[in-house]
Amino acid sequence: MAVAAPLAVVAVVFGYPVIEIFVRSFTEFPRPDQSGLANYTWFFGSDAQRTILVRTFTTAFAVTALALVIGYPYAYLMTIVQRRWRLVLLALVLLPFWTSLIVRVYAWVILLQDNGPVGDFLARLGLDVQLLGTTKAVMIGMTQLMLPFMVLPLLSAMTAIDRGLLRAAASLGASPRAAFARVYLPLSVPGVIAGSTVVFILTLGFYFTPALLGSPRNSLISQQIVIQIQRLLAFGRGGAMALVLLVITLLILALGTLVARRWTRAIATTGRTAAAPPREGRRPWFLVAFSAVVAVLLVAPTLVVIPMSFTNRQTFQFPPPGWSTQWYRRFFSNPEWYEAALLSLRLAVVVVVLATTLGTLAALGLARGRGPWRGPARAILTAPMIVPGVVTAIAIYYIFLKWHLTGSFLGFALAHTVLAIPLVVIAVSASLAGFDDGLERAAASLGAGPLATFRQVTLPLIMPGVLTGALFAFLTSFDEAIVSLFLAVPGYRTLPVQMFQSVTASVDPTIAAASTMLIGVSTLLLIAAGAVAGRRERGNA
Repeated sequence: MAVAAPLAVVAVVFGYPVIEIFVRSFTEFPRPDQSGLANYTWFFGSDAQRTILVRTFTTAFAVTALALVIGYPYAYLMTIVQRRWRLVLLALVLLPFWTSLIVRVYAWVILLQDNGPVGDFLARLGLDVQLLGTTKAVMIGMTQLMLPFMVLPLLSAMTAIDRGLLRAAASLGASPRAAFARVYLPLSVPGVIAGSTVVFILTLGFYFTPALLGSPRNSLISQQIVIQIQRLLAFGRGGAMALVLLVITLLILALGTLVARRWTRAIATTGRTAAAPPREGRRPWFLVAFSAVVAVLLVAPTLVVIPMSFTNRQTFQFPPPGWSTQWYRRFFSNPEWYEAALLSLRLAVVVVVLATTLGTLAALGLARGRGPWRGPARAILTAPMIVPGVVTAIAIYYIFLKWHLTGSFLGFALAHTVLAIPLVVIAVSASLAGFDDGLERAAASLGAGPLATFRQVTLPLIMPGVLTGALFAFLTSFDEAIVSLFLAVPGYRTLPVQMFQSVTASVDPTIAAASTMLIGVSTLLLIAAGAVAGRRERGNA
């Protein structure tokens, strides 16, 4: 069965470590006289830990609300503008989406530091506000990072709304505001629920953003989990905190899914059709101006690092006081940097091969299989996307310590592969959804064997999904940081880990040079993917 090998890899490299770390929370304790629920009693009985848990949820809720308030008008504008402007607005959303997480967080360190651009702007307004090292900075950074995850589900829901319903409401005497509030807004709620659920869950598991933009005084639960595991080696307490975080994540996901399904069924009774003609009437200047500000918020942090890479001083001062290419020379002359980049590149190539092969097999098995096993199999294969990254990291770290895989190429490759497989499965499954099985039967009737049929018929037709999955796998591996942080050892780090260490350990503008090159690589990959997709469309026309 095609799905057996991918399932085995995910179960062994991801499922078993996660289960084992949770078992440790009930069996491993700081003192020999403890047992049972002692780790959970410690967590919920500690005022400090309860405060951190509440702060984590408060921050996640605030970030979700901000992302919704900012993202909703932007997504709405995308549905009423002409196609070329819609593509521009979409590209502005996707650019930070494809930019390295560490790069974007580093950009916010520059923007929010004392005497940085944001601080200077607020000072001119007469406001003396400290940002970096506060919860406010963490919320600002997280909101910008999460905007694409909010905008894309909103856009998907909004493009399916029939604007004829708004005209019908107007013909019955409803004002534009009333028609929007009583017709359009309820129809967009599934997108609101989907985007809010994704943003809330991802925010709960963030580690690098609060670690770099916040401080120990306002740490979140993900940072405390890392401290318990990496510094104190308290796997029992770390496992208990991880299990609490995972259970809450799953409950939120289940609640969001349930509400979305019920709301969708309720809306289905209205008999709406999928059409979204451009809006007629006055130009929405306020909406355009607001969305322009959002666009700047989306791309400015990414572009800040480019001029920073040419600074002539060892400082994070922005704008740079002078210009030089010394940090690019340092990148290619310092073994810590270029060896980290080469390791990340080699890993990404290997992960592309492994994850694309296994993910494609899994998607084919799920599409062709019959029986109740498909639901659990799909859940297992996509679980690495749902479990918070910090939980996955400590689980894999715990098992890989026993298996002596930390600080090894094999360990990195296995961990990155299980993180990339779900993305390949989703991409290839989307291509298989519109696949006509009759073509395979026709090839078989003409004498083609199973392998020849797959190579000459099936694979060419699902190739867009396979290539998309391969691109996802490459970017996932090249940008993966939290698991790599645990698996890295001195002298054997991936590029994102080296960048993180550079920001936390010293003021080294080499990270700006590395970030600029990563932005260039991501842009070239997107252009190449777009060119391949366009060529295939022209070939099929």
